[in-house]
Amino acid sequence: MLYFLLAAYNEAESIEPVFASIKREIGNGFAILLVDDGSTDLTSENARTVSGNLNVSLELIRHPRNLGLGAALRTGFEWIGANASPDDIVVTMDCDDTHPPETVRCMIEKLESGCGAVIASRFVKGGFCRGVSFARSFISRAGSFFMSAVFHRSAVSDWTSGFRAYNAGALKKAGIPGLMRARGFSSQLEILFLLLSGGAVIGECPLRMDYSLKKSSSKMRLIPLLFEYSWVFARVLPLMAEKFLTSP
Repeated sequence: MLYFLLAAYNEAESIEPVFASIKREIGNGFAILLVDDGSTDLTSENARTVSGNLNVSLELIRHPRNLGLGAALRTGFEWIGANASPDDIVVTMDCDDTHPPETVRCMIEKLESGCGAVIASRFVKGGFCRGVSFARSFISRAGSFFMSAVFHRSAVSDWTSGFRAYNAGALKKAGIPGLMRARGFSSQLEILFLLLSGGAVIGECPLRMDYSLKKSSSKMRLIPLLFEYSWVFARVLPLMAEKFLTSP
């Protein structure tokens, strides 16, 4: 089974184009798991209406208040752990219509070849990202640079992309979501940290992303995100120290 895990916060305007693009690209044989992270608009109501109109299977979970991306993903992964089979595939996408579903086929192929997770990367050959602010781009690249220095053999280029495909069994083996602690955007780093620490192989496919298509305002806040990254880096630093101490 193929699941699309969408974490949404005030994305009422994006629900219809996101659901429709997934349906158009995938056809049948998938389900959408939407975690509404305390939206104050019609996100959940639109999801029910659109899924019915498109004949798309929908599982809707609502948080009573906004808890952050990491908390929404953790809720979704908990549902996956309780309901999915180990061979099922879980695709996480932003619910703002900036992640093109046509990338999913490449990601599934790499999972079927043995990867535990596949990232849609903006930084590999053939990938790009338009319409992103300098600050957001800088933080993404800085986070990727630091994590690549620790996991230098992983060949991961884009650590902060939230467009990913996971093998459900690989998530469970890595202790996800039980070991997740990050509540915000830094959860993207934490998830890969847990997967690689558990021995998962990570693949990548090129992501062609146009951020100008985003209909809602950005939920990312620079200063809180820097603190979040610092917290994740603190978890990773012991691995870096061990690597340098044990290297010849």
